[in-house]
Amino acid sequence: MQVDVAREAARILGLQLIEVTVSSSSGVYEAAQSLVGRVDAVYVPTDNTVVSALESVIKVGEDFKIPVIVGEVDGVRRGALATIGIDYYVLGTQTADIAAKILKGEREPKDIPIEYLEDMQIALNLAAADKMGAEIPQDLIDDAYEVIR
Repeated sequence: MQVDVAREAARILGLQLIEVTVSSSSGVYEAAQSLVGRVDAVYVPTDNTVVSALESVIKVGEDFKIPVIVGEVDGVRRGALATIGIDYYVLGTQTADIAAKILKGEREPKDIPIEYLEDMQIALNLAAADKMGAEIPQDLIDDAYEVIR
């Protein structure tokens, strides 16, 4: 789903999207290296295979001054530059609220519509920005949910 959103956003913005895929975490570093000289930034969606080897992508980003953007806050805590994405703790809280309604008898599971995270979070890693050669505008820093220094 996130890849589809990225494709559509790239189309709207007139950007060229270069996609690389991997079948296992052992191929992540090589895939990231294949983007060097071909991209201005790397976006990593919440794909378990890639996220399990995220540090490989971050290393390429740091070594070649390519900003790495991720689909969830934990990736920023691990060294990626930024996200407007999911904070799994916040998602867990939202899920717990649904579970509580079921346990209290207020809702039947069959009657609960699919929900998405209500509040996407902006998280920034200023140390990663320095390592990746990126400049983050102060107004974006001021608006961020979490800023790692």
